[in-house]
Order: sequence, then C-alpha cells, then structure tokens
Amino acid sequence: MLEQNYPHVDQVVLQLLSKNQEFKPKFELFAPEVYAEIQTFVVNPNCSCRGKIAEYSRNNSEKCINFINSFLTETNSSVNLEEINNSVAQQPAAHPNPHAMQGPGKIKRIKKTEWEKFSIENHSDFGGPIRFFSIVPVDDENIDVYFV
Repeated sequence: MLEQNYPHVDQVVLQLLSKNQEFKPKFELFAPEVYAEIQTFVVNPNCSCRGKIAEYSRNNSEKCINFINSFLTETNSSVNLEEINNSVAQQPAAHPNPHAMQGPGKIKRIKKTEWEKFSIENHSDFGGPIRFFSIVPVDDENIDVYFV
C-alpha cells in the first residue's frame, strides 16, 4: 500500500503498466485523458508518452494513490517500492538550466544576434560526440540549437 505522501507515484504507475497486465485496462478507464499515451507506452515504453503518463500521475497524485491502493487490494497485487526508490535514487539530478547543457539530445537557446559567433568548436562541454545540430527559431530574438 502506498502512503498518501509517497513521492514517486508516477514511477509506480509506470511499473504497474509495464509489469501487471490487469492494471492497464483499469488505469485506462481511470485516466481517459492519457488513454492514447497508455496504449503507446505498453508497446514502446521508451516513447515520449512515458513523460505524459508520469506528469498526469504527479499532477493527480492523491487520486492515483487511492486508485493504486484500491487496485492492489482488489487484485491482491504488490508493487516493489524498494526497486522504485533505488532507481529514482540512481537517476542524475536534473540540471538547473537545461539550456546550458550541450551534447547529443541537448538543447541550447541562444540569441539570434549571437548566432554568427556560435560554433561547435567554441563549446568544450558537449558531453559526447556531436554529429550535427539543427536550429529552430523560438521567437524574434532567440533560436534553439538541437544537438544530435
């Protein structure tokens, strides 16, 4: 059973969706707002839908905890909270400014006026090999540089 203040309800939902076949149809009925994401997650657990399900679970944590506790009681199932707590503890902390990070899969926001001075060679903290990058205008003053 989960306590009402359990901080990793999102990870519990994802674990149950991954490991308990009875949970998916019940959670789809409980959370129709993320029905499509649930369908996709079960087929491809590494898709971006994972984040949407996690966000839904965090934003509705009290309701989700009550639902999970009812589900666990009804189905006589369990959740490995030790595994979840250990995996969360091993995840690196989020960078306070994600736009400052660079490297494959990272984004850097720069001013359009700085674009001519911008070059990959000027940045030594990429965090990995860069094959190329794409630029996307954000507004009249900024560009996002996506490193691949």
